[in-house]
Amino acid sequence: MNNDYLNNLPSIAKDYTSKVDAKEEAIHKNTSMEDAFKLEKELDLLKEEWAAKIKETSAKNPISKPLPFDALADTPYKVNQITVKTANKSNLSLEFDITVNQDIKNEYGSFEKTVFLYFTAMDKQGNEIPETTSVAVNYKREEMKSGLKFTASGQLGPLANLENFAKLKLISKEVYEEKQKKK
Repeated sequence: MNNDYLNNLPSIAKDYTSKVDAKEEAIHKNTSMEDAFKLEKELDLLKEEWAAKIKETSAKNPISKPLPFDALADTPYKVNQITVKTANKSNLSLEFDITVNQDIKNEYGSFEKTVFLYFTAMDKQGNEIPETTSVAVNYKREEMKSGLKFTASGQLGPLANLENFAKLKLISKEVYEEKQKKK
């Protein structure tokens, strides 16, 4: 299955996830040391094959479109664009291109130097995709003054859950923390 934004990477991950799960189940149920050794080797090869397939597919058909997203209202910054930088067998590395609209200061009046962006993935029906809530942060610490342009990085996954991915939804820290409690 090809996703409009993520190409066929989620389908590849989903396929390999089920193969790996089946192999792990066989290892778990196994009682013979000889068979266990053979199954462990097969599992390692399967994981290597999975990583290679994702890398090869990403190189042949890179994700080039920015990801659609719903912004959060009333933030002192604007997310201009979200792009996929790299893919591995379990997740995507995202880059958030951001512009500060108004100075961001802490409770002591000093400029903040770090911004956390909380997000979750949504499917084509507008439902949240399970286990995809994550956080992005800027690694280059600089004063968050109005007009500053910077990037933040985050991970989106598990890749196998993203076959019906439609967009990202930026969420508040409070919503993020609530979701973490439910895990």
